[in-house]
Amino acid sequence: MSDTSEPAPHERVPTALRGLRMLELMQWGSRFTTAELASELGVSQSAIRKYVAQLRGADFKIKSGPGFGGCYWIERGERAFPLQLTTDEIELVLLGLAAFSAAGGADDPRSAAAFELHRRILEIVPVEVAEKLDGFTDKFRKKLQMMSAVFRAQHGTKLDHLWA
Repeated sequence: MSDTSEPAPHERVPTALRGLRMLELMQWGSRFTTAELASELGVSQSAIRKYVAQLRGADFKIKSGPGFGGCYWIERGERAFPLQLTTDEIELVLLGLAAFSAAGGADDPRSAAAFELHRRILEIVPVEVAEKLDGFTDKFRKKLQMMSAVFRAQHGTKLDHLWA
């Protein structure tokens, strides 16, 4: 006797998180068919259409392609919503902020803003990520500040316009 059942969908996502998971999947402009979203969330395709209607009712501009099994996506810039980042992406953002805050110099208000944003993000990331990056970014920031000071001592401020 052969097994004709469909492959098991991903583990069912709790109801309260389904809309957020859909937004997370589509946040980078990726297009997903109804079947793909249903499989990812562990629900039926009709449930996906209901979630899309609910998200649209909450003013999310979810676009859809033609056909019954058409695809869904969110256009770039349609609406800001909670951005979901992987641990690696968080690390890159924090390193970029550390680099900018160090290289911008004490006179650049954006440098102070980058430093403050870095501090605020560290407060909300998982403890293991914060601990891993906190010491590293401090060393990184100090090295960049030292390099910036050496460069300015040798070349003055003639390249500061690049930061403006």
